[in-house]
Amino acid sequence: MPKSPYVVSALPYVYIWNALYDGDLNTIKMYIENYDEKNDMTLQHPILHQIAYHAGHDPDNNNFSSELQERFYKQNETFKFIWSHPKFQHLINNKNYVDKYGNTAVERLNLRIKHYPYYMKIWISKNIKEAKL
Repeated sequence: MPKSPYVVSALPYVYIWNALYDGDLNTIKMYIENYDEKNDMTLQHPILHQIAYHAGHDPDNNNFSSELQERFYKQNETFKFIWSHPKFQHLINNKNYVDKYGNTAVERLNLRIKHYPYYMKIWISKNIKEAKL
């Protein structure tokens, strides 16, 4: 079970959302097949938006503790898994899948991308055509 401080529910999207902070891919993979975007759309920060926020730190930066480096690595891998997963492809630039600020997922990503490490920018440029680098 994820260690994040968020409430746990029996609904798959909540288990997935809770696992984002820790980059817990095992939990995400366990619930992804039962994911229903209609529930995710009720969140102030849907899953794509939330992982775009958490990811993007450089795990190779020695200014971070080893615990933070490990979490950042996991968050970046989780970002790549979720943003490339078929269940989320039609949501990347969907005007009905927005956060509380009215941003689509790719708009949210574009706000953060300048802070992402180079290797993540390369991955994004190859895999998310809507992103603006």
